[in-house]
Amino acid sequence: MISPYHYFDTLIIVLFAFSIFGLLYSTTRQINYYDNKKSSSTIIFIFAVLPLILFLGLRPISDAFGDMSNYENYFNLLTTTNDISLFHGSDIFFVTYIRICTKLMNVRTWFFLTAFITIFLQFWAIKRLFPTSIFLFFLASICSLTFYGSIVNGIRVGIAMSVFLFGLSFYKRKVFMILIFIISIGFHKSMLLPTFASIIALYFKNTKYLIYLWSFTVLLSLVSSSIISEISNSIGFVDARLDSYLSSEVNPSKFSHTGFRYDFLLYSSVPIILGLISYKKINIRDKDKLYFLLLNTYIIANAFWVLIIEANYSNRFASLSWILWPFITIYPIIFMYNNRYRNILVFLVIIVELAVTYFIS
Repeated sequence: MISPYHYFDTLIIVLFAFSIFGLLYSTTRQINYYDNKKSSSTIIFIFAVLPLILFLGLRPISDAFGDMSNYENYFNLLTTTNDISLFHGSDIFFVTYIRICTKLMNVRTWFFLTAFITIFLQFWAIKRLFPTSIFLFFLASICSLTFYGSIVNGIRVGIAMSVFLFGLSFYKRKVFMILIFIISIGFHKSMLLPTFASIIALYFKNTKYLIYLWSFTVLLSLVSSSIISEISNSIGFVDARLDSYLSSEVNPSKFSHTGFRYDFLLYSSVPIILGLISYKKINIRDKDKLYFLLLNTYIIANAFWVLIIEANYSNRFASLSWILWPFITIYPIIFMYNNRYRNILVFLVIIVELAVTYFIS
């Protein structure tokens, strides 16, 4: 029986071992070895997705998983009351979802079902977005900085992010995509930011100018991030929780979540730098519209976080863009730099990503 306090370490060790094995194995295989075959998605689901769902979905209920105990209390209280003020009176789809579940199952089953929905939707979205390289993109996704916390701690925003990502997979059917985005907002109102960013990205496609905009926000934040936070608070957000993060005085006890986060900024800049190189060096602007849709969405959403980088818990704002980080980082390597070292480079990126996840988390 694994201690609740060792779940994260256990997952990281397994993923490290798996990624290093994949790196070494890639040196002996052809470039297209990890490309999707007819039965690949079924195999990936059975041997990767399902074990992950079982491992995280059947975790014990413990304070070691952050807000998990709070969600247990919410669930138990909703079995005897209809007071949605438990959820600040918002996120109506999430409240409806948990209220229905209280009539059908116990809290233990609810945690498993929620983990299943969150992980499976992410896998399904990846299958739709990257049908020829499901394994590499899924591995990169579960090794990302936001994945573990979105399953065990920020459960509500985790399921909202997966719904949003699934909506993005319908980028060729814009009306359907927006309808799914609305559902994700109903699970967590913070999804307004990536929804807004993706809609802009659909119609404003000049990546170069968006990178200039992001760079400008970095300079602006360095000079006057506190002033920007005050302006943002005076405008107001739809969610009082987001307002409180911006308006409250920076708390030194939350140092790991506050101040000008140069480490987060460096992490955020990696896919943008790679995107700039891809934009300038490779003639793919018309061919790979999906990549630039994801990249532009990421840049716009991340630029907002840069502006309020010194707010309490600014990592929560950053995570709204970071869900796309693994995809836009390995995409150019897989589809644009088609050489015999492709898979080796992908696994190196994933290993570095895991290292960052471990040391920052």
